[in-house]
Amino acid sequence: MKFNEKKIDIHIGQWLLLISMMASFSIWFFGTKTFLTGKFYFQGNQLMFGAVVIILIFNLRKFLIEDWLIFAYAILIGSYSFFTTGIKYVDTPELNLVLPTIILIILCYKICRFTEKENLVLFLLLFLIIITMSIKTINGLSKIISLDRILYFDNSLRELWINVNTIGSAIMVAVILLTIIMKQSEKKWMRFCIVFFYLIGLFITWICQSKTSLMVLFLFIILDNFIPKAFFQRFKLWLGVIPIIYIIMPFVSHFFADSVEYDLFTGREDIWKRFFDIWTTKDQFMQTGLGVYVDPVERLSTHNSYLYTLSNYGIFGYILLFGFLTLLILLVGLNGGEKLSKKQVSCMLAFFMLSIYATMEDTLLVASWMPLFYIFIGFALNERTALKRDKAEKSIQRYEDNSFSRMERYHL
Repeated sequence: MKFNEKKIDIHIGQWLLLISMMASFSIWFFGTKTFLTGKFYFQGNQLMFGAVVIILIFNLRKFLIEDWLIFAYAILIGSYSFFTTGIKYVDTPELNLVLPTIILIILCYKICRFTEKENLVLFLLLFLIIITMSIKTINGLSKIISLDRILYFDNSLRELWINVNTIGSAIMVAVILLTIIMKQSEKKWMRFCIVFFYLIGLFITWICQSKTSLMVLFLFIILDNFIPKAFFQRFKLWLGVIPIIYIIMPFVSHFFADSVEYDLFTGREDIWKRFFDIWTTKDQFMQTGLGVYVDPVERLSTHNSYLYTLSNYGIFGYILLFGFLTLLILLVGLNGGEKLSKKQVSCMLAFFMLSIYATMEDTLLVASWMPLFYIFIGFALNERTALKRDKAEKSIQRYEDNSFSRMERYHL
């Protein structure tokens, strides 16, 4: 009976994570106006927080000391958010759940190792979303513009059934994650299929004019395929580039916001300028945040995860979140003294590219994106945990073998 309970516990965590990913993709496939996707989108913070709490309850026995420390930090960062709320979230108190949920969902991916069955379900989910969303995008485009304009990158397309940047980013994440999974296969035919999915991703992000998604996907393909993996596996200092992004992005955003000479292709800098003009008016805004920022002209948020963090949680909250992500990246780099696996390299390259993508969207702090974005650093940490367990088991086995050998010699 105990064995069955343990088996059920493991699968509850994994399947809830898969369901969370399915819910995320369903929003970007069906839009936010259906009953279920509307619930997923507008009540995402509560649902995501509840899901990760359930997952962790059923996996408490698998916690290592470092996992308990991560869990404690989630409580700390959650307490910071609640104690600095003030009047910021009178209408949106669920935003206090964002920071602890980010920490906890990474922890969920870290402790819930997917079996072959769950990996197969994830593979089929990603395959389905890429194919169906591609068909839906092409079909939707054909109704809006003439076919001879689809391949042009200046057709002034704004929306299909949902914002084109959302379509592009969903395809981008699905292609990156699917190809990482496919690279773990020993079947040669599956490796050839990777090129097919790369081409689909580049084509769809091109024709729907999701420029940032196109750029990020293209750069990931270059880094993950044309630079020898051995370099990334052994020389792990490249992981330090990710925390550098966290440090410099607010300053880079401010530079473009104030610059009259340099313009970004998205026009985001105008929103950023108006944000900085308001955010810097009070020390309290800068220290603990001003709350939900809505641009008075475009009626949009900051469209920048780093400025979104400063807006909602201030400089202190920014340091608490991205400082901790930096610590997790350091844990991946240390990797128990071993070189990184190929899967870890691909996952961290993906997380690196998504950190760049986050300069143009609020994705790092939006509940409906969390299961898709944080799976990469979670999987990298999961590989590290598996490596530690394997080393411990091998050490115990060697000790038992040596003990048995000594006993044999004694009796002989």
